[in-house]
Amino acid sequence: MAPRFPGAAAVALCAALTAPVWLPASAASAAPAHPGHHPPQTCTTPDGGAQGSFRAEFTTARRVELDIHAKDLKADRRTAQVRLVTVSPDGSRHYYRWHAVPNGKHGVWKTFALNRKGIVSAHLQTQNVGRDGLVWGTCVTKKALNPHW
Repeated sequence: MAPRFPGAAAVALCAALTAPVWLPASAASAAPAHPGHHPPQTCTTPDGGAQGSFRAEFTTARRVELDIHAKDLKADRRTAQVRLVTVSPDGSRHYYRWHAVPNGKHGVWKTFALNRKGIVSAHLQTQNVGRDGLVWGTCVTKKALNPHW
């Protein structure tokens, strides 16, 4: 069928090209709601004694808001410890202080990290430490990348 007026085919084509595209729920949920917001990253030490996780939201090129969790998975008189590690644009790393939870407990810290040089990425180190200071297991989460860089 021929268009009733000149240019009708072009209008129909433009309408088809600008129609919204609907993604399946799994594809839509894979993208963060906010460009600087990352899903939680988790790791468990190979000995199964400690678990650490963090959720990062990069608010600027220099600041990240954090929810950090540490859990001692076994009541074995060892301690679960976690610490944040950030990487600056020049490749230098900043190791923050360890946060510890005792025998079978769970700890949560809501905090932020700020670096004048900038923060390109962040990850969490987790370790399971005995009373004598011996590290029984360690792991590192996947990096959260700052979209402001």
